[in-house]
This record gives sequence, C-alpha cells and structure tokens, in this order.
Amino acid sequence: MSVDSAFLKADSNKEDEQYYESIRDECIKLIHTDANSQYSKSLNMLIELIHFNEQETLDFILDYQLLNLILERIDLSYPSDVINSLNIIKNMVEIERYRDSIYQSDLVQNILQLIHNTLDIDILADILDIIAKLIKNSEEFFIHLIESEYINEFCSQIMTIAGKLSSQHDYSKFSKYLFKFLSSCYFFGDISIPEPLFNDIPDFIFSSLLNSSFEEINFKLQPLIMIINNFHDTFILNFTEVDKLSVLIDILLNTLNNEFDHYLNSKIAKRICLLLDSMFVSESSISLQLTKEDLINIHFFEALSQTFNAFPEVATVILSIIGKLVLLELIVDPEIPLELISRANTELSLHEKNSYAFLFYSCSRVLYNSFCQFVYENFDMIDGLLDILYGQDPSNIYSIMEGLVNIIEFAKAYSFDINLIIEKLTEHAITKEFIQETMDLFSGDINIYECCIRFLSVFETEDTENINHEEDLDEYD
Repeated sequence: MSVDSAFLKADSNKEDEQYYESIRDECIKLIHTDANSQYSKSLNMLIELIHFNEQETLDFILDYQLLNLILERIDLSYPSDVINSLNIIKNMVEIERYRDSIYQSDLVQNILQLIHNTLDIDILADILDIIAKLIKNSEEFFIHLIESEYINEFCSQIMTIAGKLSSQHDYSKFSKYLFKFLSSCYFFGDISIPEPLFNDIPDFIFSSLLNSSFEEINFKLQPLIMIINNFHDTFILNFTEVDKLSVLIDILLNTLNNEFDHYLNSKIAKRICLLLDSMFVSESSISLQLTKEDLINIHFFEALSQTFNAFPEVATVILSIIGKLVLLELIVDPEIPLELISRANTELSLHEKNSYAFLFYSCSRVLYNSFCQFVYENFDMIDGLLDILYGQDPSNIYSIMEGLVNIIEFAKAYSFDINLIIEKLTEHAITKEFIQETMDLFSGDINIYECCIRFLSVFETEDTENINHEEDLDEYD
C-alpha cells in the first residue's frame, strides 16, 4: 500500500489494525532515508498516527529509538519539519510516562542549539512551551538546563527577540509561551537562572505590561506572582517601587472600565490582587521604601475599593491586602478598612470570614485609638462582623472577640459610655451567658479563654454600675 493512498482511506477504515501497521512500517522505512522529502513525509505520518492513536504511536517512537533521531535530524532549512518534530516532542512531554525518555535524550543540547540560528517565532514559541513543561515536572531537568553551556546565550537571545516583537502579528503566541517559560524559571524557590537575567526579568515584564493587550497582561502577571512567592526577600524592594505599583494599579483601574470581557477582567484583577497580597508580608525583615502618601498618590485604596465592588470573587484577597498594610503601618485612616469590614454579612464563606476577622483584629491592634473611636462612633458598620461569632472557627472567634475587647478597653480608658457597647452586643445576643458558653465550648483554647475572661469584665462593670446607681437612688429616697 502506498503512503499517499493510505492517507486517502476513509476515516472508518482507520480502525483497521492493518492500516496502522502499514503506515508504521512505511514510516520506519522513510524516516531513515537521507532524502529530506521522504523524511518530511515520515514526520507527517507520525503526526497523523499520533492523532489516530497517541499512546501506541508514542510507544512506537520509543521502541524504535526514533526520539534522538528526530532531534538529530532537526534542520532549520526546513521549518515545517522542525515544527512537526517539536509537536511530536510536545505530545510526549504532555504524558508523564514518556518524560523520562525525554529527560534522557539529547533534547537540551539539540533544542538550545536551535536558538542560535533561528528567528522563527513559531519555532521559538514551541521550544519555550516544551522547556516550560519539562521544568515544572523535573527539578533535575531545570538544573541540567541552567548548567548547559548554551543557557546564557539562550536566555539573552530570547529576551532580545521578545523586546523587538511587540508590534508583530505573531507576538501573541510567542509572548504566551515566553511568559510561561519565565514563570517556570522561578518555579523552584531555591534555584534560579543565571545572573544577570535572573534580576532583569522582572523589570522586563513590568516595562512591557502597559503596552500589552488584556490577554497578554493576563499571562504576563503569572511569572511575577511566581517570582515574588518564591523569591520574596530578593525582589520585594524591586516590586514595591512606586512606579511598578502604579503600573499594577493603572491596569486594575483599566479592567474596571473594560466592558467587553468580564471574565478576563476578573482574572486579571485577581492576579494583580494575588500579586499585591504576596508582596506585603508583615513578618518580613525587609523594610519597604514605601509611604502612606505613595499609596494615596497612585490611587491604591481607591482601586482596591472599586475592585472589591466589581469583582466579589476577589474580595477575600483585598481584605488580606488591607489587613497586611495595616500591620505594616501603611494605613492610618480607619475609615478605609472599616468601610470594607462593614460589608460583612451572614452569607459569608469560611474563607471570607477568616479575611474579615483578620482585618478587624489587625485594625484594633495597630490603629488602636483611631480605629476604636471610629468603630465606637459607627457601630452599625460591624453588624455583619458580629454574626461571625456564632461560627465554629476558633481563630475567627478569637480575632473578633480580641478586637471587641480592644474597643471596649479603649472606651473605658477614655470614659466613653459602656452602655452603648452593651446595647450593640445585646442586639446580636452577645450576652454574659453567650460569652460563658463560648468559653466552655473552647475551654482548651487558652487565647479564647483569656479573651472571654476580659470580655466578661465588661458585663461585670455594667452590673457594678447598675448596683451603684440603685444605691444612689436608695440614699436619695
């Protein structure tokens, strides 16, 4: 059976095992020939067979040791052959059982050598896609890659090409795989690509963001998240430069004005918020070169508030960001966090309750007087928050009770009317009996126990004041 006639057979006949066998036999014969036309035909046949029966075809490639042959025969004079070869490799990379063979092949050396001699965007994109997938599945492969003699030239050329392609038609595909590759380079927190590229990449990404489409912004943010998560202390001062934060905030505000794709806008907003949340770490030993005025000037809080309204699915991340900024003493106005806290309601998920409770606790500890006074003057804003006390999560209960105790102690210190607090708590059935039941329920939690003891003193104070008031009346009579 000739190759051409075989490929013209009806799809129904492709279920015939004889068809598969004949194509396979023909492929073995052609792939070893010197004639490029025959070799090209064999690659097309392999692609066809992979679509027909992927697992058997990939097994066939390994059984007949065709992988290294394919790598050796890659010739940039025949771009379509190179693309087909890379597509075959991509199919193998996708499936775990074939990866060991990829790792043991001459892939790194062969594929990196291609970079020296090609500017073909499709070829470069496929190479980056393959390498990114291999890195994420093997730390050993990544080490092998960065120790390769070609890695510096490879990275330099890729970045140079990326810098020249922003206006070209095919940039989108290349850009997608470029940033997928860059993200994979920071996948292992204890290993990094060689200097100076390691430090240059974040600046490159930030500088390209504002000139990118929404689709490109979406995948360009991913490596930034990977970088700050795995190399926080190395890059935090770089990431929190005002001009870089301003870029992120501008993009966030732009998503609010883009009416064409709500889903994509939401994804971008979430990634930016996750990036910001990862930047601000209250336990970090590094002092940020950032001021409250810097955040105000770039409309930071305005953007987060609008995002909170537009994309409820991002709300918990925003609450976390604000809570961390409070702990870092980058928020002084209690109205900003309390305005968010006021949105708590009875429909919250556990994760949302965690975020609200954390923010309330942070504000009561750090902003203290200004926050406590603001809450005291705007008690209705914490109605939804008080309902969280009826949950079963001890950390949430502690955070809210501790926050309330801080407010109560503030009120005592400044001679505010304690009865106003008692009335608000009583509206939500948070009474002396409720506190006692909570203390019994969480008797093994020393933090909640001690907090409840402090809380009960409020009611004792009220009882004492009532008794004294009655005695005064008796004396008057």
